[in-house]
Parts: sequence; structure tokens; C-alpha cells
Amino acid sequence: MHANSCRDALRRLETMVLMGMDMPLAAIQGLIASSVDILIHLGRLTTGKRKILEICEIKDYSRAEYDIRTLFQYKAGQTESLEMTGKLFHTEKLKSYGQYENYCEAVRLFCEEKREG
Repeated sequence: MHANSCRDALRRLETMVLMGMDMPLAAIQGLIASSVDILIHLGRLTTGKRKILEICEIKDYSRAEYDIRTLFQYKAGQTESLEMTGKLFHTEKLKSYGQYENYCEAVRLFCEEKREG
């Protein structure tokens, strides 16, 4: 889906569901929050290159608002790189799928690569 941010992607998803069926918005939002775990926002830089700009986790939903935790965010400037800004909250899903160790290894490698250069 095309969106300008992770939060914008959620709003667009809500709109697409509303176009197809008549449901209360709060019910749609609750379903989205319980079924979408991770959002990855790709964007185009001024140079024309596409980069991952943000990786977010939907932590919860309450009072008509998604509780989103940013895990990684692209930092512009001299280094221009993806920076780790938070830790995964819902690790139990990864554990139940047997993928938690793979996630931890990927984060470890990402951090090592950042330190080296």
C-alpha cells in the first residue's frame, strides 16, 4: 500500500476496509491493531534512491488511537543510516512461531554492523 508514514498506512487500511463494508470504525481499528504486528515504511530520498525510513510495531489500540512504537528510523545527515530507536514489545508472538532467536540474531548483527562502520 502507498502511504507517507506507518501511521498513514494504518489510516489508509481503515479507509480501504470502509470502502468494502459497513462496519463501525472502532471495530475496524481494533481488528487492524490485533492483526498487524509490524509496519515497514519505504520512501524515496531526494537522490531518487528508495530506503527503509521507518519500522514500527503496533503495541496496542485504545481510545481511537494506535499505540505505535518506532523500532528503527532513518536518520538523514552525514551518516544517512537506519538507526535502532526502540525494542520489540510483543516478543511472545515471535517466540510462539519459533522466530525469536532469529530476531535477536538479526538485531545483534545490525548493531555489530553499526559499530563497525
